[in-house]
Amino acid sequence: MKHIRLCYFIILLAFQPWQCLAQKDSINLENKAFESFSSDILTEKEYLMMLEQFLMYYDDTTSAFYIQGVEEYHTRRGKFNELVRVRRKQDKNLSISSIYAFHYVPEIPWSRSPQQMIKNIIRHYFDSIDFTDLNIAKSVHSIEWMNHYVNLHMQLAKSHAQTDSLATAAAVHAIESAKNGDPVIYGWMVDYFYNGFESNNLPAGMKALTPYLADPRCLTSKRMEIERRLQGTETLKPGIKAPDFTLQMSDGKVFTFYDYQTTASEILLLFWSADCAHCLEEVEKLYPFSQQPAVKDKMDIIAISLDETDTEIIQWQQKITKLKNWKHLRAPEGINSKIANDYFILATPVMILVDASTHQIIALPEGFSELQRISLQQ
Repeated sequence: MKHIRLCYFIILLAFQPWQCLAQKDSINLENKAFESFSSDILTEKEYLMMLEQFLMYYDDTTSAFYIQGVEEYHTRRGKFNELVRVRRKQDKNLSISSIYAFHYVPEIPWSRSPQQMIKNIIRHYFDSIDFTDLNIAKSVHSIEWMNHYVNLHMQLAKSHAQTDSLATAAAVHAIESAKNGDPVIYGWMVDYFYNGFESNNLPAGMKALTPYLADPRCLTSKRMEIERRLQGTETLKPGIKAPDFTLQMSDGKVFTFYDYQTTASEILLLFWSADCAHCLEEVEKLYPFSQQPAVKDKMDIIAISLDETDTEIIQWQQKITKLKNWKHLRAPEGINSKIANDYFILATPVMILVDASTHQIIALPEGFSELQRISLQQ
């Protein structure tokens, strides 16, 4: 059986700097508020960052100049955080206000070493964040904010080998901070690190995510997609019109389901994969059955491959040469394709028997034996 293998991704809203699914006026209001907020904090934030870098690496921490710099930093940090707090309150009815909290500046113990100060920033990085706020997962600024958090950990690395353990530590701390918030934000945080670990091939990091991925409360993008498809399978039932689709056939021609003309009264949609052992077992039984004159006149087979990799595609191309008289299509994005999404496919093989003239679903046989029984009853 070939199971769902969804790509992990962070859902980012494309409208810059902010997009919400609302009326145009509402979007404009959000963007104007963000532009105003950015303008208000820009100069002060830049000054704070420069002062922070200066103080963190200044060598004479006992000098009057350094002490004056620390006092200046504390004063400006307090005023800056108060400005953020006021703007959050002022724009509290706008979704964009959720990301204002990303700009809070934590207190830094200047008497410690640079590494200790970075560790302190990390320790308090999420102090001002409300992890029950779903808007956190909707802004590109959330990713920038998380990237900065991970980069703080990388500043602590003394060797390349340390980066793996520091990245894993960053993930655990961040996820534990978000864990008791909304399950969607909890899942979003896990998605962020899964995506990073997968892209950078960090098995230790992936292993650290295992308990979170197994947690039913952790609504990662994959878990939510599986749940959505499971719920969708309840709506895809006999009497419902099967969704239309357009795919390329094995001979390069374009095939559109609703435009397909046939003298057969039924169409069997077979979702399968050439590298799926169970699929091949079903195909071995289905093909000779479909070639029987009585069945061949009554039923057309449209076999939709969900093969994705080069190896799988070669296997599929070789296999279909032995499955003549079937219509062979392939969904390039496999289990993540639009057709797999529209038909709520979680694993292969899947059979859907459809009325050829109305495109209404007749039955969803769970295998060849049930299909054969249904066919004999008609």
